[in-house]
Amino acid sequence: MTHRIEITRSEAKARGLTHFFTGTPCENGHVAERYVSNLQCVECNRAPLQALAPLLNKITFKL
Repeated sequence: MTHRIEITRSEAKARGLTHFFTGTPCENGHVAERYVSNLQCVECNRAPLQALAPLLNKITFKL
């Protein structure tokens, strides 16, 4: 179990942090950290990337 310290966006911004945690669920019900830059939930932001991962793994890059 991960223990998160609650910190407001303004406190995180003042400290130069990239994430903050309030303990309040996002609109999709995740109780997760949020990005200081855009207020997005880290879990909501991760979901589309996980969906693309299998496709990206198939791509080969030629240099």
